[in-house]
Amino acid sequence: MAKKIFIAMPKNGMNREEVQIKLRNIFSLAEKYLGEKGLLFFCDVEDEHSERPIKNVFTALEQLIEADCIVFAEGYENFRSYRLEYFCASEYGKKILLEHGNEIQEVY
Repeated sequence: MAKKIFIAMPKNGMNREEVQIKLRNIFSLAEKYLGEKGLLFFCDVEDEHSERPIKNVFTALEQLIEADCIVFAEGYENFRSYRLEYFCASEYGKKILLEHGNEIQEVY
């Protein structure tokens, strides 16, 4: 069965097409790193700039729970919501991968 891959990716003012391109690139890198096909989970909500940021975090955490691994894209650490997702993923023993410069690194 395919691995469920959750991608936490800051959008940083990207338009929808740019988000999709970056998302596909990160997903492809994650599949190569894991050595198997994946099933993409991506919470397409705005970061902390939306009107209801805590609701958005809950939505992301619901998806994170179902994931086999979580990929945090470059720049995640600059957003409170992604730092919270990282904390939850690490506390609950999820496989955590970091994307940086078109490379994937695993957090041990």
